[in-house]
Amino acid sequence: MPFGDSGSEVPLGEVGHVEGFFGGVAADEPRAAIVGRDILTSGGTAADAAVALYFTLAVTMPSAAGLGGGGTCLVRDSRDQQVKTLDFLGQPSSGDGKRVMVPGNSRGMFALHAKFGKFQWRELLRPAENLARFGEPISRAFSERLRQSFDVLKKAEKDGIQRFTSVTGNVLSEGERMVQPELAATLALIRARGGSVMHNSEFAQRFSRSARALGFGLTMRDLKAAVPVWRTTVRVPFMRETSLHFLMPRTPSGTLGAKMVAAIVADGRFKELSINEQVHLIAEATQRAAADGANGYNNVSFDREVTRKGEGRRIETTNYTQLGDDYAANLMRGYRAKQLTRLAEGGLSYRPSGKAAGSTSFVVIDVNGGAVACTLTMNGAFGTGIILPGVGFFLANFPKDPSFRDLSLAAVMADRRFGNKTYLVGTASGGPASQVILAQTIMTLTHNAKVNLKKQILGKHRVYRDQTSEVTFVEQGGDMNFLNSLRRRGHKVFEVEELSRVNVAFCDNGVPGENTHCFVETDPRGFGFATKSGQRP
Repeated sequence: MPFGDSGSEVPLGEVGHVEGFFGGVAADEPRAAIVGRDILTSGGTAADAAVALYFTLAVTMPSAAGLGGGGTCLVRDSRDQQVKTLDFLGQPSSGDGKRVMVPGNSRGMFALHAKFGKFQWRELLRPAENLARFGEPISRAFSERLRQSFDVLKKAEKDGIQRFTSVTGNVLSEGERMVQPELAATLALIRARGGSVMHNSEFAQRFSRSARALGFGLTMRDLKAAVPVWRTTVRVPFMRETSLHFLMPRTPSGTLGAKMVAAIVADGRFKELSINEQVHLIAEATQRAAADGANGYNNVSFDREVTRKGEGRRIETTNYTQLGDDYAANLMRGYRAKQLTRLAEGGLSYRPSGKAAGSTSFVVIDVNGGAVACTLTMNGAFGTGIILPGVGFFLANFPKDPSFRDLSLAAVMADRRFGNKTYLVGTASGGPASQVILAQTIMTLTHNAKVNLKKQILGKHRVYRDQTSEVTFVEQGGDMNFLNSLRRRGHKVFEVEELSRVNVAFCDNGVPGENTHCFVETDPRGFGFATKSGQRP
C-alpha cells in the first residue's frame, strides 16, 4: 500500500490527512506554494498539487504565469515509474494582426490532471478562483516583479493598468490587495467546464474576438489546434544507478543542460576538484555543449521490472533520448584545467538580462515518489502588456527567437533506474542561463559532501559561459578569489545582477521510503516559498 494512504484520522481531501512526511513544494511565489502544500497534505498527488499551484500562480503572479502563457513540465508517475515531458508552450497565432502565442497553460494543466490526478478538478481550482474574486494582499515576490516591469504596463490601456495601481496612482506594493473579478469569472468557467473551455466553446469565441479587436492575430482555429503534447525526456546516466531526466526541447539549443552534464559526468574528474576548478570545468562544458548543438543523441530503450499495486510485477519497455558515453567523453577532449579553450565557431550568443519577471518555475514531489517540475513563460513580463477585456488576462508574446525561449526552460529529475525512487526534482527560470545554472546546482550539490542545498542555492559561484561573445558571466557578489581564478584561466568576466532562479527538492535516500528526508529550497532572489516537510535540521 502506498505510503501516506492509511492510518490517518483526518479524511482524505482535508489538510492533515497525510501525517509526517507529505512531500515537498518550492515555487517563486509563496501563496501558490502554500496551496500546493495543502493539496499534498490532503492526500493529493504531485499532479494535483501542481494544478492547484499553477492556477494560483495565474492569480498571484500574472506577469509570468498568466492564463495566456505556456510552459513545459517534467512529470514522474509513481505507478509506472517513468518520466515524461509535457509540452504546452502553444504555437504562434496565424491570423491577421500582431503575432502572439496561443495560450497553453489551461489545457496543459488539464492534460496533467487527466493523466495523473486523483482529486476532483473543480476542487483544485477553487483556491485560485477565490483569490481572484475576493482579493489577496500581493506578496513581495510579485511586488518586486511588478516594480521591475511596470514600464510594460504603462503601454496598456487604462483599464488594464488600474489592476496594478493603488488609489494614489502608484504601483501596488507588498501587502496591498489585488482584486481581479474578470479573471475570477474565467477561472470559474475553467473550474466548471475543464481546461478546454478556453479553446473550444462560446467563451473561446468571445475571447478570440476580444483579442482580434485589440489587433492580435488569434483565431478560433489557433485555439482549437493548441493541444498539449507528451514526449520522452533527454536522459543522462548519473551516479549510484540513478538517471537525470531533462525536458525534451523543441529546438536543438534546449539540449544544452543535458549535454553539459553528460560531458562532465563522462569526464569523471568533477568530484575531485575544488569549487573554483569545478566552475572552470562547468564553463568549459557549457561552451562545448552549446557549440555542438543537438549532435550525438540517439533513441534508446531498455526493459525494467515494475511493481504495481494490484497488478504484481511486470516488465515494461522505457524509451528515452540519450547521448552516447563515448560521444559525451569526446566533448571534453583537449580540456585544460589551467587555461580556457578558445572555440573557433558555433554556438549561441545570448546575454543574460538579470531579470526574471516574465518566467517562473516550481517543483512538487509527493509521498509516493510522484513528481512534477514546471517552467512557465509569458515571453516577457506580462506578455503583450494588455489585459483582454472580459477575460482578465494577458496574452504571451511571440518569441522572436525560439532558441532563446528553450534555453530559458529548465527542469530536471533524478530517479533510480531499477526501483521506484525519486531523488531530486529541480527547475530554473529567468533567461538563457537557466539550464546551465540548474545543471551547475545539481552537479555541485550531488558531488560535494560539504555543500548542502541551501548553501548551493545561496552561493555566489554561478557561471554562464557564452563562447560566441567570449564572455563568462557571473553573479554579482562573488569573492575575489573566485573571480581571479577565472581570470587567471583566461576568462573575460562580466558581472550581472542575476543569472537565474532555482527551485529544488533533494531527497538523499529517495522517495518513497520509511525514513524519508528531503531538503526543499527556493531561490531567495525571488522571495518564494519552500516547504520543510520531514527535513533534517
